[in-house]
Amino acid sequence: MKTAMLVEFRAHKDVLVQMLVLCLVVCVVTSLSFAIPVAMIACVGAMMPMLMMFTLFGSDAHNGWERYRAAMPASRASIVVGKYILFFTTCLAALAIAFCVAKALGLV
Repeated sequence: MKTAMLVEFRAHKDVLVQMLVLCLVVCVVTSLSFAIPVAMIACVGAMMPMLMMFTLFGSDAHNGWERYRAAMPASRASIVVGKYILFFTTCLAALAIAFCVAKALGLV
């Protein structure tokens, strides 16, 4: 399972960086426009899981990763668990960024 998780992180490294930068931009724009940090956290909390789900799970079908992963020495269960660990880790990182930005803007 560890191998499948590391493959997921390596395969989607560029997408993850783009998503987290997008999360930071959305945090700043929504918090400045709403002037309420809680609204910004709610927007990020709703946006990131859907965005990550469509991006990560849709990229496999588009790029033909099913055949590649089927040839890996990992079981299908560990591949699926690795995908979901990547999904939940990214969502938690986005919420952590949202809380940090909310705290910083709340102090200002």
